[in-house]
Amino acid sequence: MIPMCEMQPDLVAAIVSLFHAFKTHGELRILDRVWKGGHFQWLCKRMSHKSRAQLAAMQAPGAKPLAAHKGWEKHADLIAMHGMVLRILWQLYDTYPSELTDKAVQSDCVVKNWRELVTFFCHHPWPLRDNREVDDATDANIMFAMKFAKRLVCDVNATMQVKLLAQGMFGVCCTLLLPNPEVQEARRINIL
Repeated sequence: MIPMCEMQPDLVAAIVSLFHAFKTHGELRILDRVWKGGHFQWLCKRMSHKSRAQLAAMQAPGAKPLAAHKGWEKHADLIAMHGMVLRILWQLYDTYPSELTDKAVQSDCVVKNWRELVTFFCHHPWPLRDNREVDDATDANIMFAMKFAKRLVCDVNATMQVKLLAQGMFGVCCTLLLPNPEVQEARRINIL
């Protein structure tokens, strides 16, 4: 049933809200079914979703329009969904630490989808930045996502750390430290 909802943000939001309600109400047996049903990667992929406002912000001047119909209609709903997904993933991590680290590293689902999330918020203007609630929630989501990444890197052995590096985890972490691309280019020109 879950894969059928893949392309409809309202159905994704409903499923994530349902999973989050299980976590909030301590229904860990149901979350056990989420884990055993193989939905960890599905949840990670939700972190790469974009809102229509984000797709518009990514639009290069004069370029062919991006498929805005694929984005979430309301950016605030997307940010709320990201927060719920992160809390569900954290609970799954607490419940299945060794299995989750193995799956996260072997499938590359964390690095790939965190890269999408972090790169947008570090390279493009944030939609609804003037809305304090959405701005705070976005900051919290990015911090929580990076806390998850740190926990993953610290909990795996050296061989898996090398795999995470090869997948691009170092780049994901450094993206937060670098200025946006326009500032980088201006600095590069000043150096030359």
